[in-house]
Amino acid sequence: MDRDGAGVSIQDQYLGRARKDRAWLTVVLNSGKKIGGRIVSFDRYTVILEDRGSEQMVFKHAIATVSVSRSFSNTIDLDRAAAKTEKRSPAPETRTVGGGRPAPDRPVESATTAETAAPETPAGAGPNRSGTPAAR
Repeated sequence: MDRDGAGVSIQDQYLGRARKDRAWLTVVLNSGKKIGGRIVSFDRYTVILEDRGSEQMVFKHAIATVSVSRSFSNTIDLDRAAAKTEKRSPAPETRTVGGGRPAPDRPVESATTAETAAPETPAGAGPNRSGTPAAR
């Protein structure tokens, strides 16, 4: 589970802030059912939601998403967490290719390099339909 430097998980921070602010949540279960309410309490495995005086315990493994009807103040200081990570050890430099995919370990040739490096084939000496060189 992702934890910041103090050992508190992002999930615990999010749920704790929603409970403290008494924010209205919509919880979508894996089955697709939506449950609305405010967090009364939560632990490692469950969340207790309250709606109009009735409480309902929901097991976390059954939850697909949790959304807040209005955003509350920034509870997770990502800049602080990133700064701590950078102080520990800088991330290795990674080359990327189009679309942000990691580049292969070998150098990537550009189209112009590949075209200029390919030897020219004299006219009539190229491969025929069978893929073998044409006879002269």
